[in-house]
Amino acid sequence: MKKLTLLTLTLLLTALVQLTAPPVQAEVSIPDAELAAVIRETLGLPAGAAITADAMRELTRLDTAARGIAALTGMEHAVNLEELYLRDTAVSDISLLAGLTNLGLLHHGGTAVSDISLLAGLTNLVDLYLRDTAVSDISLLAGLTNLETLYLKGCPLSYASIHTHIPAMQAKGIEVGFDNVAHPALLKVSGDGQEGAGATALPKPFVVEAMDEHGAPIVGKTVQFDILGGGGHLSAETVETDAQGNARVTLTLGSSQGVNKVRASSEGIQSWVLFLLGQQAPQLVADVNGDGVVNIQDLVLVSGQFGKTGEHGADVNGDGVVNIQDLVLVAGAFGAGAAAPSVRAVSRARLTASDVEGWLIEARESIRSGSGEASRPGGLSYGRGIAVLERLLASLMPTETALLANYPNPFNPETWIPYQLANPAEVTVSIHSADGKLVRTLTLGQMPAGVYQGKNRAAYWDGRNAFGEPVASGVYFYTLQAGEFSATRKMVIRK
Repeated sequence: MKKLTLLTLTLLLTALVQLTAPPVQAEVSIPDAELAAVIRETLGLPAGAAITADAMRELTRLDTAARGIAALTGMEHAVNLEELYLRDTAVSDISLLAGLTNLGLLHHGGTAVSDISLLAGLTNLVDLYLRDTAVSDISLLAGLTNLETLYLKGCPLSYASIHTHIPAMQAKGIEVGFDNVAHPALLKVSGDGQEGAGATALPKPFVVEAMDEHGAPIVGKTVQFDILGGGGHLSAETVETDAQGNARVTLTLGSSQGVNKVRASSEGIQSWVLFLLGQQAPQLVADVNGDGVVNIQDLVLVSGQFGKTGEHGADVNGDGVVNIQDLVLVAGAFGAGAAAPSVRAVSRARLTASDVEGWLIEARESIRSGSGEASRPGGLSYGRGIAVLERLLASLMPTETALLANYPNPFNPETWIPYQLANPAEVTVSIHSADGKLVRTLTLGQMPAGVYQGKNRAAYWDGRNAFGEPVASGVYFYTLQAGEFSATRKMVIRK
């Protein structure tokens, strides 16, 4: 009986360990050994250790400069990456970066890259360095609304890039470094991003345009088309440009599914063009803006459509009205398809703690009232959405209490006094004249932790004393008292 009891106990313990053990995570395939080595170094993993999808999501910065890397397979899992340095590598195909929508900095100088059309979807890019590459056409970068710096020194830029696209960017305040010399270019006209069934011809041809350094079409120029991936066969491998400088071919897909890649190039022209096509991924239910990833942008879009009724893309649960339930379901889908929210993305979306705090109040009220149990398509989780919003709120909370500069300053007659609280506190703002006399006390009461910066949250002074009389021009001092914290700053009334 004792042996049986011990055996039973052993079996139970074994089963318990199996039940509670974390699931084994699939290893990400990274064929480029040098890329895998850099990723392990960055993540602090030992040589030869498995690199999982969860580990890749931990990457926010990766520097592979001058490491001999040739391929980026596996990088599509680094969905939280914010800074990527690929300068002086052998990487020319950057199509796998198309889903890394949190990227704010990309340094790809000193490489053979030419076609950068896929960067058009990386709308969080602030700094883009492409010096000494084969980049010629920058027209599709016009949609990068956050771009501040674009470095193109040493690139064989087309006539249109120099005389049309760069001036337009500079007019928006973008700093562009480039050589003011136009080059012959091979430009993509149409045919990219098509889909089709295996063993059938695509409905549209691939069309490129050869232009000389003066922006005129090059007639009779031989263009070479090559299949780089996905199989199939082309209607022709070499084509001469017509009177408009265009060359076109048609692709018949192979029998296997996947992404097809076709490159167009021409002798004597440094730039080349890459066409990508394949099966379209199903759109995520909570992907409101349809960019293939559920993130902060979708959250902000839904919040901006509150109250809209009828058929609407922001009506995630399909109940006919855009409200807090849709917003929470979007938050619950963060990470689906790609990135979880990053600090950089939160900052760019201009979210404040008060925004998220208000959403949480509404979301919890909807649970109490039962409306939070509305339909949740695609397995979206209302509870997980609230948890994500709570983490967002925590990330937006200040780590220290501070008195900020009033605005406007100088002012006449009113001003706002912003501050932030790391912890809840009883808050007062006292205003003194230059000779130290108390002019006014603003009693704000018990305030929760948060940032009080906007005009609807900051302390407000109308430029009057305790008796309601306008004060004279001059220098005044304002002091924030929040619990044991105290700080003073100067302001000026100028009439």
